[in-house]
Amino acid sequence: MTSNDRQAEHMTMNAKAWDAYHPAYMDFHLKAHPDFFEYLAGGGVYLDDYERRLAGDVTGLTVLDVCCAGVADEAFSWENLGANVIACDLSPIAIEIAKQNAARLNSRIQFVLTDSQVLAPVESDSVDLVYGRYLWWFEDLDATMRTWFRVTKPGGRLLISEIHPLAECLEAERDLFRLTHSYHDESPEYGVFTATPLGERFGGWQGPGDRCVGFFHPTWRTVNAILDAGYQLLRMEEVCPLENSGDRRVDLPKDLYLLARKPAP
Repeated sequence: MTSNDRQAEHMTMNAKAWDAYHPAYMDFHLKAHPDFFEYLAGGGVYLDDYERRLAGDVTGLTVLDVCCAGVADEAFSWENLGANVIACDLSPIAIEIAKQNAARLNSRIQFVLTDSQVLAPVESDSVDLVYGRYLWWFEDLDATMRTWFRVTKPGGRLLISEIHPLAECLEAERDLFRLTHSYHDESPEYGVFTATPLGERFGGWQGPGDRCVGFFHPTWRTVNAILDAGYQLLRMEEVCPLENSGDRRVDLPKDLYLLARKPAP
């Protein structure tokens, strides 16, 4: 099996799992945020302070959300901040649910069914800000960043907002850390899709037990992929929780933010 065949198999596997899960994911989100539609209709924003600060004023800009999911809360948030939004997902069910949510909110977001490692329907040099999250699902990070660079306008930017890779590798146990994943192990991680952390808060999910596969990327891999694609790195921030969360100590970075720019001619 060639690498392209293997990647296509992985994409099909993950799309099937997410298709099955997305209706439940929307239900879980509404349990966590009963005022979801009212909050967004009133101009609410589901983006953290770091994302908003690094992105700056997006009024009138075209923002691409590369992994919107059916909830599309971040996509709707960018729209509430004044952006023109294109939101993508590989799951047809996710796009269907997102469009239903958009109709309820009178949103003008353009939802696109596509693999965000390719973004075939998105024109080159058409996006002011690429909002990249959930790198765990992107197998070929170099190809992904080249694609995101392609659709970014000259002078446009890339904002990565991600769980810090160290937080995926170390778990606090009293005054020590336990290694749960080798930082340099980038081999595919196969498993059975049960639920996202949000779903687990509400007792998990009794789905069909579809297999899924994820891809761990250490920070250096992500930074190099951004630079190799042609972006200029503007800012890197590693954020620790303000207080002990119970399962991670405050001296471990929890979140990683990267801001880059596509050079203008």
